[in-house]
Amino acid sequence: MAKAPFRTTEDDIKTPTREDAQKIVAQRKKEAEAQKEAKPTPSSSQSNKKSSQPQGPSTSSKTPSKKPSISVPNKGSSQSSKRKGSTSQTPPKKPAPGTKKKAPPKRQKRTKAQVVTKKRDTFDPEVSITILIVACMLIVIIGLSVLYNRFYKEPLLEVYSSVEPTLIEVDIPPGMGARAITELLEFKGVIRDAHVLERYLEQTNLTTTLQSGTYHFPPLMGYDEVASLLSPQQVEKGYVSLTVYAGYTIEVIDQLLVNRKVANSGDFLKAVHQIHTSMGLPFTEGWFLSGQYTISLSDGVAYSLANEMFDRLTEALRAYLDRIEEQNWSVSDVLIIASLIQRETNKVSQMPLISGVIANRIKADMSLGIDASLRYALDIWDRELTESELDTQSPFNLRRFKGLPPSPIGSLSLAALDAAIYPSVHPYYYYIHDPSGEIHPAISYDEHKENIERYLR
Repeated sequence: MAKAPFRTTEDDIKTPTREDAQKIVAQRKKEAEAQKEAKPTPSSSQSNKKSSQPQGPSTSSKTPSKKPSISVPNKGSSQSSKRKGSTSQTPPKKPAPGTKKKAPPKRQKRTKAQVVTKKRDTFDPEVSITILIVACMLIVIIGLSVLYNRFYKEPLLEVYSSVEPTLIEVDIPPGMGARAITELLEFKGVIRDAHVLERYLEQTNLTTTLQSGTYHFPPLMGYDEVASLLSPQQVEKGYVSLTVYAGYTIEVIDQLLVNRKVANSGDFLKAVHQIHTSMGLPFTEGWFLSGQYTISLSDGVAYSLANEMFDRLTEALRAYLDRIEEQNWSVSDVLIIASLIQRETNKVSQMPLISGVIANRIKADMSLGIDASLRYALDIWDRELTESELDTQSPFNLRRFKGLPPSPIGSLSLAALDAAIYPSVHPYYYYIHDPSGEIHPAISYDEHKENIERYLR
């Protein structure tokens, strides 16, 4: 028998009691569980996996809150995480059961030295390439500078002369005869023919009067001058005739007096020092004029000669004081230039030209390059200077230092003094002496090289 359709009336509507509600909830729960067991869905398995994952701290240990609160990490986060209701934004995952938890590696704190070393060891390609480029440029610049100085730069003033105006030192031992002395002088280059000098000594009866000693012969001396230097003649009883050649230094003059047997070694140097101190001179060399002197033997020859030479020089300078003052020169500079000229040539006709070259190079701020100045400092007159000697760091090395040397480099003549005060006006900056002693000036360095090739090669 079919059941009649269900109808609801007001009599059927009843207010459900608490017990009815509990029964309904329990019935629905059983139905839901039965449905899940009958057909599991991917969402339910996914939710089961999620439920197995560790959850962060919640407000209740029994019922998790629907929307956890997010806390901002701060210095007290380790304590606030324990507080009720606080959660982290991304809760850490707990390892699965049965697995060993792997401890995270501890971060070691590096020291300051390790940090600096780390920075130093870091390779920066851009910086390394820049350093390499700069280093290469420096090497190229240095190389070009060396080549320029070696091959292209205008050298210092050099007098390429086979007749270099320097003193020739000759040591004549005691007991040497006239013939041996003349042959020695020819070998040293003082004279050209020993037989001519020997015949001259025989004709003048000077063969037995030659004296031993260390002599300094200027170049291009005549035979009569050589004989006079080797055989001193007394003008009259009680006097001695002395020839002080231009270019002689005070040491050479001292040796000259020893050779003449009229003074002891060092006497002239003491006399010069006494004049230097009493007169307040800026230097000792160069204040003593060369020439022929007759000195009394009754007085101290060394002191008398020094005073006579000094007086002659100061007397000669008085004639040039107005010119020196007009040109705003100093007496010291004039004496230094005159001594350089004297060492460069013995020919009076060449002195003004050489003085003009020195003046032109000083005005152009060029080094003078006169090696006679360095020879004076090194006391080397009888041979060529070596490369190491030419590199000597001395103020007398006019290849290395511009301007004038600190003092004159020897006694001077009146002709050299006049040339220093009245130099020739010309455009020359270079000159050479050929083997015959003739001078060849040049304006440019190229022209100077042509003269070298033409007259000396």
